[in-house]
Amino acid sequence: MKKLAVIFLIMVMLSVAFLSNLFRVRLNRLKNRKDTGDLQGRIDQSGEEYLKSNNGVGLVIGVVQRGNVYIQGYGRIRKESDEKPDEMSLFELASVGKLFTAAALEVFTDRGDLSASDSIDQYLADVVKLPKTAQTTTLMQLATHTSGFPSIPDSLRRRMKDQKNPYKSLTKADLYEYLSTCQGKKRAGHYKYSNFGMGLLGHLFELKYKDTYENIIKKEICTQLDMENTTITLNESQQKLLAQGYDAKGAPNPVWEDYVLTGAGSFLSNAEDMVKFIKANLYEEKTTLSASLFKTHVRQMNGKTGLGWHFPMLGERLLGLNDIIWHNGMAGGYSSYIAIDKEDETGIIILSNTACDVRALGVKILLYARNISLNNESVSGIGES
Repeated sequence: MKKLAVIFLIMVMLSVAFLSNLFRVRLNRLKNRKDTGDLQGRIDQSGEEYLKSNNGVGLVIGVVQRGNVYIQGYGRIRKESDEKPDEMSLFELASVGKLFTAAALEVFTDRGDLSASDSIDQYLADVVKLPKTAQTTTLMQLATHTSGFPSIPDSLRRRMKDQKNPYKSLTKADLYEYLSTCQGKKRAGHYKYSNFGMGLLGHLFELKYKDTYENIIKKEICTQLDMENTTITLNESQQKLLAQGYDAKGAPNPVWEDYVLTGAGSFLSNAEDMVKFIKANLYEEKTTLSASLFKTHVRQMNGKTGLGWHFPMLGERLLGLNDIIWHNGMAGGYSSYIAIDKEDETGIIILSNTACDVRALGVKILLYARNISLNNESVSGIGES
């Protein structure tokens, strides 16, 4: 047995060494790739390949590279139509919308309206009596997924009867009933991704400002950045821009409705608006909001997240993407990915109307953008503000 263990250990070490060397070779090739000035072509090829290999329906990719912008749509806005999605087409952002919640917390903190170190009990005391295990949980812990709250508490999950639209049935009464026990909550301070935690943060904004989460975010984020089509409630003209969502098997799926945990990711948007958000996160002098947005990029608590943003994981670091910040999203009929590469002054937004992860596609395009530039003659001026 000892001999077998030694052989196994040697094989593992050789495998690790081989993979490490392979990554170094590939990374060196990427770093020394000649700038052919055809990033648009690489993006287009990658977008088309993604749709074919993932049974995707439609896709919009937006890239900001050192001030230039390229936005292109692929596939179809709905199966029964030949219409291609474009920079105006609306998609569900899902968890990418958490970035708005976290950004709002920083804005309110900078303005002195509240403190990120405030306990949640300060805002909930009038509506529910929290158990001692939750009373000292802070707003910062909600925003950095270190609150100890589960992703979705079991009591709320049991109320999600409609698989195609799971959050629709939740009520504030359900929220407060759970908060009265906080069953399943772990000790705060350790990273554990929590849709509930970020959703609760959005609800605390509602209690603080006596307004809906949607109105608060529109006022504090969207209006400031001229993001006119970033919304939860679609008006008549926006309904016409909506890309039909499809699940991973290709069946139609509605936009998820959420009236309680909206801060976890209930906004819809398009590439035009999200490019403006990217620019505000790339250039500190770009908007009056940018100074606060830049603070959300700083590592918080145990260093695994910023305010809302994620940092590079092992695979990304091995590929040389050591300084990106990112977030992805997935709902019943949509997927999304946003990333900022401040070292290379590049940002990317991917919006899909199919529930298949687009993160790998985003990383691929970021790697291309590190060495290949956009052709200025064919880039779009969309998002210039």
